[in-house]
Amino acid sequence: ILLCWLALLLIRVAETETGRTWTAIRTEIDRLHLGVFTGPAGTFTQRTELSQPQKALLTKLRITEPPRIFDATPATT
Repeated sequence: ILLCWLALLLIRVAETETGRTWTAIRTEIDRLHLGVFTGPAGTFTQRTELSQPQKALLTKLRITEPPRIFDATPATT
C-alpha cells in the first residue's frame, strides 16, 4: 500500500509542478527512445533529441537532461 501511495504522490507532484495531466506527461516522456548503433568502429547507445515540450517538462520537474550518449564500446580486433 505504501508503494502505491508514493506512486500517487509522485504523480500528483508532477501534475502540480507542470500544470499538465499525468497522461500528457507520460505521453511526452514516452517519446524518448534509446538506439543501439553498431558499426566497424564499435557500438554505442544514444537517446533521441529532446523536443521543446520534453525540455520544458524536465525543467519544470527539476530533472537533469539525460546524456545524449549512454554507452560507447570500441570494436575488438
